[in-house]
Amino acid sequence: MDNFNVGANHLHHVQGDRLFDDELPNEADEIWGHIREWFSPKLEPLAYECLNDFYHGDLLVTPPEQLESFLTLKSLASQGHQNNFTTEYVRGMEAAECTIINATHGLAESVLIPLSEPEYLGSLADFTARR
Repeated sequence: MDNFNVGANHLHHVQGDRLFDDELPNEADEIWGHIREWFSPKLEPLAYECLNDFYHGDLLVTPPEQLESFLTLKSLASQGHQNNFTTEYVRGMEAAECTIINATHGLAESVLIPLSEPEYLGSLADFTARR
């Protein structure tokens, strides 16, 4: 049986051991509409999944997995658009700031992922080693 929790901007439901976020409206879908063309049709399903895990990571995945989803999303983008994905560590906030920039649509979406600096650097190194 599903359990539901309604917040100010979210409808959350739990199914089994997974928490789903039915955000109203789904901001990830809005972003997707602006960046979808950056991915080949074959990679679109995986890219969309990565975007959702990145954007709603606080509900769906751990912070290191959220960063990995962002880095995977960047790697799936066509060569000409990979520079539209930036990440940097913000020491004073103990978080990684990941940003998607689309100048054409005036979009600059940032998400802060709570990670220690060693976790951030380790995640970057692990991701790079696997690629």
